[in-house]
Order: sequence, then C-alpha cells, then structure tokens
Amino acid sequence: MQGGMWGVGVSLVALMMACSDPYMMTLTVFETPSRYVRLAIDPTVSLDSGFSHPVAIDPDGMATVLKGMMVIEPDSFIPWPFKEDRPPRHPLFSEADIRFWAPLLAKALDSATPEEVVTFYQSDDISAVSREVTSGGMFVKDQLLYFVLSNYRAPSQFMADYGAADTLDDRRNPLRSMAPQQITLQFEPDSLVVASQENSQSVGLSLQRRAIAVLFRQLPILPPG
Repeated sequence: MQGGMWGVGVSLVALMMACSDPYMMTLTVFETPSRYVRLAIDPTVSLDSGFSHPVAIDPDGMATVLKGMMVIEPDSFIPWPFKEDRPPRHPLFSEADIRFWAPLLAKALDSATPEEVVTFYQSDDISAVSREVTSGGMFVKDQLLYFVLSNYRAPSQFMADYGAADTLDDRRNPLRSMAPQQITLQFEPDSLVVASQENSQSVGLSLQRRAIAVLFRQLPILPPG
C-alpha cells in the first residue's frame, strides 16, 4: 500500500521538479517582496487522480512537519574565515522560519483544490548585489505529505558552464531548480518516511535527494519552540 502511494507521488514529484514552467499560479496566500506562499494548478493532474486536497493540518501539526525536515550539505572547500558556522547536517528551517511558515502552509493546504499544489519562496539578501533563494512545494496524496525542496540557499544568478547568466525571474518559478546543488533532504523520525529502493531508482538519485514523502498523520505534535 505504502509503496503504491509512493510510486504515484514519485511521478508527480518528478513533474514538479522537471516541468515546473507550465504551472499557473492561482491564489496568493501571502506575499512580500522576499517571501510568498501560493497555490498553483498542476496541468498533469486529472480530477479522478488529483491530490487529497483540501486537507486540514493545524499550524502546530505543520510546525512538527517542518521541524522534521533536515538538510545535508556537502563539505565546503571554502576556507574558515568565509565559511558559515553550521554543521553539514542541520534543520532546513530555523525556529523563526517555522513560526512564520507553518500557519501559512497549513492555510494553503486547507485552501487547495485536487489540482493545486502549494508553493513557497524565500529570498535572503547576502549583499547589495546577491541573494540566496530557498523554494519548493508540497502536496498531500492519500496519507502522505510530499515535500519538494527545489532550491536551498541557491544563488539568485547562477552562471552556467557556457557562461550565460540565468535571467529568468526566480519568483515566477519556485519549483524550478536554479542551480546544481548536491544537497540531501531527510526527515526525523525516518520511520515515518515512505520510500523503496525500486521507486528511488525510477526517479534518479538527484531527485530522490530533494523530495520526501512523510506519513504526516502519525507524527506526534511537538510543543512550540
């Protein structure tokens, strides 16, 4: 049963990450110049096989989901004076970010239709000329919450190998990967992550590292903070 649900979600996640441009934004739940939560229609989903939306997850429950998201970054070769002081494996969201995102993402899932996915976007200024973008999306299918991390602190202007700058508006494409990133997305506790070796091979290693499916209704609600 769980393997079947993951198999359905895997194909949907693959479309989210590889073919995000056709998505049409339908509703803005929250928006500032640096952050937003929006709903978007997935044109590949039919009514008879749509997502399990709307779905009610209270803010505390969503906060528990976000607290469980962990990121593993590869070791950096940047020398110490310029290297950020954080371990290779660390929470995806800070406590302040969880308090900010949890009620908005919960509201978005409760407003979504079976054809819509929830997208989020955050841009942080690094200097007067550079920004880092974290973005992705989520949806619920049956008993699983699928979380896709499209970008994690990705540079807003990535220079490709051929030397041409990516000039696409990163705000328009929260599900589009802006630059190659060797990060891995994990979840705690890992006993509630649904996956299989067969299905992970079908989507490829790079996709598997940045998408996760969680039995969210089995999570204990953690106290704030």
